[in-house]
Amino acid sequence: MTAVAPAPTGVAAPALVLPMPGEPLPAECRREDCEERLRRALAALRETLAGHPPTALRPPADEMSRVRYRWLIGHHAAFGIWQSLARVLHALTAASDAAVGSLTAWAAALYDTYSVLFLYAGSCTPSCCART
Repeated sequence: MTAVAPAPTGVAAPALVLPMPGEPLPAECRREDCEERLRRALAALRETLAGHPPTALRPPADEMSRVRYRWLIGHHAAFGIWQSLARVLHALTAASDAAVGSLTAWAAALYDTYSVLFLYAGSCTPSCCART
């Protein structure tokens, strides 16, 4: 699946490429610079987890642009969580008794992450959401 949507600034957001159910991760990238883009994305993720998010990933200051940004980021991340949760649930059906507990805990954590993403994606002030 590939999704391209305008970014808050009006520039096209990077395509979200996900594998079809049952296909291996990651999905085939159709760009020549996939490995470099992945390295940069992982570096940005590591910096963000260390408390230093890159400027490019910070939400826009304008309220309406920020709402759209949060919706886009939250939904893109949710697709990845769905893929991960599906894989864990499939693994759970074939798991040994010893592995059931850890897989169930992982599935619950992914479900909680999914819930938080939708809180993030849908959060905006009442005045902002009332605008058309």
